[in-house]
Amino acid sequence: MRLALIQPPTNYVHASCLLEPIGLGYVGAACRHAGHEVLLRDVIDPSRDAVSRLVADLDAFRPAVVGFSTMTETHSNGVALARLVKRRYGVPVVFGGWHVSGEPSAALDPAIDVVVRGEGEEAMVELLAALGRGGGPGLHAIEGLAFRDAGGALVLTAQRRRLKKLTELPFPMRDGLPLERYQFHQFLCTPVSRARTLSVQASRGCPYTCSFCQTPALWGAAWTRRTPSDVVDEIEMLVDRHAIDSLFFRDEEFTVRPTWVIEICDELVRRGLQRRLKWGAFCRADEMNEDLAHAMSAAGCVYGFLGLESGDTELRERIRKTYASEDAERALSAMRAHGILSHAGWIIGFPTDTRASLERSFRWFRRLPLDLLSIVFATPFGGTAFLDEVRAAGLLASEDTDLYSTKEPVVNVPGIPLDELRALPDRFLRRFYLRPSQAVRLASTVLRAPAARGSWPRCSRARCSRSGASRSTGAAAPRCAASRSRSSSPRRRRRMDPEVTIEPATGDGTPVATIAA
Repeated sequence: MRLALIQPPTNYVHASCLLEPIGLGYVGAACRHAGHEVLLRDVIDPSRDAVSRLVADLDAFRPAVVGFSTMTETHSNGVALARLVKRRYGVPVVFGGWHVSGEPSAALDPAIDVVVRGEGEEAMVELLAALGRGGGPGLHAIEGLAFRDAGGALVLTAQRRRLKKLTELPFPMRDGLPLERYQFHQFLCTPVSRARTLSVQASRGCPYTCSFCQTPALWGAAWTRRTPSDVVDEIEMLVDRHAIDSLFFRDEEFTVRPTWVIEICDELVRRGLQRRLKWGAFCRADEMNEDLAHAMSAAGCVYGFLGLESGDTELRERIRKTYASEDAERALSAMRAHGILSHAGWIIGFPTDTRASLERSFRWFRRLPLDLLSIVFATPFGGTAFLDEVRAAGLLASEDTDLYSTKEPVVNVPGIPLDELRALPDRFLRRFYLRPSQAVRLASTVLRAPAARGSWPRCSRARCSRSGASRSTGAAAPRCAASRSRSSSPRRRRRMDPEVTIEPATGDGTPVATIAA
């Protein structure tokens, strides 16, 4: 069966990172391994030209099934593309990913035939087999699906059990992706426009239960991991086959088990890969220590993101972000000592925030030995306890999930008007960065990094020329507000061009794609 898998564009313009849709890559690899023909496309921007190119590819491929993976900020664009696909090809449309795993009622949209909740590899293979047999009753036996029954009512099948042996999965498919466009600015490669960045996922899930995080909706409560040798095999393949010189670990929390991370680091060093690429990861304050920072730095790590979320101890307890302030201070000191650029996320806009508590949090962040700070808004994503809380309290400022990007406040905070709240990130960030001491601190970290010692891999201008376009996948990150986004200021919203129309195929089968003027 011919399966087309599509990553739709985000609703917002981001400027900090753009990484490949690794979840779709895993699903594509599993389906291809099962004998299906797979087309994988990443629609980075919602322009008419981009949609026209996608349609031309689909016309040539003639898919029997089309799948989309969406986050909340890409979902409306995904639905717009799905409508075009349904109108032109009349084939089953399947949605998976973060948004629909948290909001399986998305299957009630006429543009969507089936939703895959949670891990998608096995479910998609089973679904393709069922569709090949005509679908119907066979869908009820497949775990992890949502769809409409004959009467239009929502059907949720049993929750799918998590995969335990991730090492048995084939490496994610990257064929057909614009690999030359992926980048991660925080690596501070000079010049960044010549860096070549891809990503790997060494583990899945997170054992923690932060109330605002959507990770449990996708992965459940279990944390599973690949073997260190399997992880480094994939990294070595990416270096050899795609000539990457920087890499990002897509794990929700890479440092859940420090001894396992150190094994990965030791294997990278054993193969000499620390001399061929630099990398970064999501870390946790109470897991980072001197030994781990040393091992990561020696293996080529130059960047770590910590979701600190708040300097308010009571708020952290309320949102179940369980670490001590001293943990953060020790973690950041260890990272700085070993030249790992530290980047922290701060979430503002929780219902209990006050002007005074936010000012106290800011002063705490400013005292930390921290290089970079991002500020985002508390966002009630589908499937989170935080959504249940703000709905019950009547504090949702908007039900329009197009605004749920962490860059717009969508929760009313008693005592702080939305307009005032919206302006706070820029005000705090100016106060954080426009200090001579911060410039000295950042320069000190960079000078301690391997990059400053001349060990950055060099790449040819011809091989790594870039278009300059960028987009944050969010899929790149866990679905908590601080780590989903690397920039805090509101960005221009981008939707699929409403004038894009895909005409049905002509009677003789000639592909026809027209873009309305």
